[in-house]
Amino acid sequence: MRVLEVLEETLVLENPESTDDEIKKLQRFGISADNIDDYKKKSTLTKNWQTTSFSKDAWFLIFALSNSNRYAETRIGIIKKNFDYWYKKLVEQPKPDYSITFWLQQALALAKLQLVSSNAEDIVTELIGRVQNVLGITIGPAWQADGTSVKDVKEPYKDFYARFLQILGAAPQDYNFGKDPTDPVDQTDIDKEIPPYSVREANQIAARLEDALDGAWSVSQLWNWSDDFDDDEVLSILLTINSNTNWDLVQKSYKELYDEDLIEEIKDELGPKSIATLNKHLVGIKAKSLDPKSITSYSDKRDGYVVESPQELLKIIKGFEEYFFKQEPKYKKFAESKSGKSAHLAFSKNMLDEMKKQFKKDNRITVRDIKRIFAKHRDGFKKTADNLL
Repeated sequence: MRVLEVLEETLVLENPESTDDEIKKLQRFGISADNIDDYKKKSTLTKNWQTTSFSKDAWFLIFALSNSNRYAETRIGIIKKNFDYWYKKLVEQPKPDYSITFWLQQALALAKLQLVSSNAEDIVTELIGRVQNVLGITIGPAWQADGTSVKDVKEPYKDFYARFLQILGAAPQDYNFGKDPTDPVDQTDIDKEIPPYSVREANQIAARLEDALDGAWSVSQLWNWSDDFDDDEVLSILLTINSNTNWDLVQKSYKELYDEDLIEEIKDELGPKSIATLNKHLVGIKAKSLDPKSITSYSDKRDGYVVESPQELLKIIKGFEEYFFKQEPKYKKFAESKSGKSAHLAFSKNMLDEMKKQFKKDNRITVRDIKRIFAKHRDGFKKTADNLL
């Protein structure tokens, strides 16, 4: 029997409030149930209105909409860095009692976000209405960009939204193919919907990549690769290739034009962070991974994808374990050996405990956190195995 099946019961996730240390303390000191209820209501004020009103994807969409003209020709990597910075300054850092006036001034100065409302409730309503009126999208605390089809966006903003998905690094699962709503949409469907590049289009992209890679090469002679200096131009081209078919066509054109393997050129010239970003994109379009053993290859779900049920979390973890053992079979053999079973049990239990703890913070967990936690414990298990093998 698989270890994870034995440990499934450890992933029963209780209501976080029932295990909250402060609630336990109140109960221990005999505080009445009514007073505890009052405490729970007040405790929600520890989160600011920015984080409780909109998801990170929703805030990024708000930023993109308010800067649509400003960033029309800007590299995707630069836009993403700005959005990350604004999110930190305008959403994550403000305390619940942070001055609305100061926040409005900062939002205008940083993100060019101009609002007429002057209190939190009205600001939220105004932003929801603005996005709804312009794009036809209703945003909120659980909104995820992956869940909205480009075809559902109002004209003339379909191209804007498609580029917004590229800024997020989203897999292009954003088209409605006329299926029953319960039918899954996979990359095969997307390849059918996105027309293949013509020879001319593929050659043009290959030429742009050659120029950008030459620039990355010359810079890498002067600067340390680890800074990923000037990789944005290469990535901005690669991340626009949103089907496996077109990725193959670009590789073919590059080989014919320059007699070089595009993937090998990319591996030689880009830094580790850029390779990881590209790898996630390729996995998302069901293309061959640049590094099958990398944690970025474990799932085609975007890092920002939110898992809200224990059942889905457990399914993803099981999939990660199966992928790990498929890519690195020597560790599967070790885990099934007499000496390795206890090490694998400890790895699985510790990993699941940390997953559970992370999930219970908000009754949700992102794929980014799942990858981070799994990779940490996987690497610990591999180190133990390597010492014993």
